[in-house]
Amino acid sequence: MRWLAACAVLVMCAGCGDRLVSDRSSPGRGAPSIAGNSASGGSVPDGCYRGRLTDEGDTCQAMRADGGALFTLGGPLRGFGPGDQVCVCGFPAAEPFCRQGTTFIIREISDNCGDIR
Repeated sequence: MRWLAACAVLVMCAGCGDRLVSDRSSPGRGAPSIAGNSASGGSVPDGCYRGRLTDEGDTCQAMRADGGALFTLGGPLRGFGPGDQVCVCGFPAAEPFCRQGTTFIIREISDNCGDIR
């Protein structure tokens, strides 16, 4: 059981050193712009999902993807929170640890899919 808990912590921290694309907690930043995420502009890169962060998560932050799928997120949220429209890139967790939805490990998170390379 301890091994499983240790693995969950390691998985959650997997994205801690990744490239920061957008950080809402940075001083001087206003509300994020999502102009590039409109239906007519900004494509979603492979391995990424666009959606809105919600309060549906029991133990992890949840995101309702544009297509309606429920994801729970592991990793740094970079200052984003419920109600924010985001683009999240990463990979499904090998072992779901969030108790609902598909657990997705964050590699990058931004308010604009066009910022993610």
